[in-house]
Amino acid sequence: HRQQRRQRINTMSNQEDYHDETDHTTPVFFLFFMALIALVLILGRALHHRPKLNSILSEPAMVLLVGMGFSFLIKMFMVASSSSAASGENSYNDDNNENNSGGVVDQTRFSNTVLQFSGEIFFMALLPPILFNSGYELKRELFFRHIKPIVSFAAIGTTLSGLVTGLLLWGVERAG
Repeated sequence: HRQQRRQRINTMSNQEDYHDETDHTTPVFFLFFMALIALVLILGRALHHRPKLNSILSEPAMVLLVGMGFSFLIKMFMVASSSSAASGENSYNDDNNENNSGGVVDQTRFSNTVLQFSGEIFFMALLPPILFNSGYELKRELFFRHIKPIVSFAAIGTTLSGLVTGLLLWGVERAG
C-alpha cells in the first residue's frame, strides 16, 4: 500500500516538475509589451512638448493608434509565420511539438497569449489606473461648478437606461 502511494506521489511530482526549457513564449510576449509601453511613454512625452501636435492628436488617440499599429504588426507577423510553417519552411517542430530545437517561440501559444484579451484583464488591471488618472487630473473647481448637471445627467440617464432595458426585456419576454 505504501509503495503504491509513493509511486503516485513520484508520478505527480514528475508531472509538476516538467516544463519545456526551450519555450520562450512568455519572454517574447513580455518584450512586445515592454516595447509597447516604452513607445507610448516616448510618444506621450513628445505630445506634451509639442503643443501644435497636441492640438491635432490627443494622448488617448495616440495610444489607440499605437495599439492598432502593434496589433497590425503582430497579426502580420503571425500570418507570415503561420504561412511559412504551412509551406514547410519551419522544420524545428517535430510531430509531438514537445521538443523545439534552439529555443524557438511556440507560435500557437504566442498567438493565444498575445492575441486574446479577456474582460477580466481590462476591468482588474487596466481600468483602475485609467480611472485614477482621470480623477487625479480632474480640476476640482470645474467639477464642483458643474456638479448639478453632472448629477442630473447621471440620475436621469440611469433611470432612463433602466426603464428602456426593462421595457425591452419585458417586450421580448411577452413576444415569446
